[in-house]
Amino acid sequence: MIAAQSVSFQDSIGITVASYLAVDCSCERGGFLLGRLPTASDPVTRIDVVIPCPDAPSTASSLTFRADEWQLVHGHPLIRDGFTEIVGWFHSHPDFSVRMSAWDRFIQRHFFAHPGHVAWILDPVSGEEAFWAMQVSNVGASETIVPLPRSAWKGVLRA
Repeated sequence: MIAAQSVSFQDSIGITVASYLAVDCSCERGGFLLGRLPTASDPVTRIDVVIPCPDAPSTASSLTFRADEWQLVHGHPLIRDGFTEIVGWFHSHPDFSVRMSAWDRFIQRHFFAHPGHVAWILDPVSGEEAFWAMQVSNVGASETIVPLPRSAWKGVLRA
């Protein structure tokens, strides 16, 4: 399994995600990212489709994906027919940091554990955003979740 070294998506994906998250800044909102995981010949996590989860339970500081949300994404025709795969998740942190919380790290480690999976956190109030990915150590089985530097966001047209 190849770790995400960079992430690529069209500007329309960024606009869709930012618009969806800005609808309600009183609580976290989020969803799934679909595309292609990195390979040895192409170490880029590619985001092609966004699946918002408007019914996922949330509070001002947490978001939960229930069985309903997982059924939604796994039932999506592009997933079901093998044209794309889950490459990560996105969610908002309205009016607080885009750092990963302990709950975010739990979700990433347990549900998005492939090294190519990314977590995209946006603050719709401040406009800040960050991508996070697993970094697997060559020494032992150690892994940490680290931010991908802005320079690793390939093909992104947004400022």
